[in-house]
Amino acid sequence: MLLAQLTYGDELSNLQKPFITLCEPACGAGGMVLAFAKTMRPSIDVLFKSAAEVFGASLIAVILSGANSDGAEGMVMVKHLGGLCIVLNSADAEFNTMPNAVIKQVAVDYIVSLDDIISLLLSVDEKP
Repeated sequence: MLLAQLTYGDELSNLQKPFITLCEPACGAGGMVLAFAKTMRPSIDVLFKSAAEVFGASLIAVILSGANSDGAEGMVMVKHLGGLCIVLNSADAEFNTMPNAVIKQVAVDYIVSLDDIISLLLSVDEKP
């Protein structure tokens, strides 16, 4: 069973859903464009906001662990545009600052244990 297909650059033919598309800004694909400068710290907020704008209600966003509160703003956008929001239970997170920040700011769809995330992702066909 294909769970995700990672593509890069112009390798965008024959995609099967679901898929994650990473492409250079000049690739011209209608997918998500991720570009990180060496002088900037990548933020999951940027990823979630970009993905939410492109995929809307078909997006499933997952926060696992992190020592900063980034992720909350991006997850707000995911929720606002109809995406599914999943957060690891903070008791299971190695660093719980990120999951706690998201839970505090967003009415997430699921808060799950580490053991349950994979089965949840496999069971979700569409947002309920």
